[in-house]
Amino acid sequence: SLLSVLNERKFNDGERVLDVDLWSVISASNEVPTEDSQQALFDRFLIRVQVDYISEDKRNKLFNFKSNERDKPLQRLSLDEVREIKGIAMKSITEPVPEGSPVFEMLK
Repeated sequence: SLLSVLNERKFNDGERVLDVDLWSVISASNEVPTEDSQQALFDRFLIRVQVDYISEDKRNKLFNFKSNERDKPLQRLSLDEVREIKGIAMKSITEPVPEGSPVFEMLK
């Protein structure tokens, strides 16, 4: 499950357990979790951005979008840059971090 990948860096494909070399995870969802069973996964994502629905006219433009060479990413993040962003994110935590939580483990 995704939670196993995030917590343990392991993936079970049904026949074997594979190590996962994971730097960061970016996710999207149609709604914020409301059930306790979903909260454990939601808590693993430290930076959350909520966006409004796309209007119908912009949705049509998005679905008809044609990619080309100039749409390719201009820059990729290095591992050092990801670590720097993580450090900045950790400094922005304003509430006490519960001992044993995933964030507490990352701050060790």
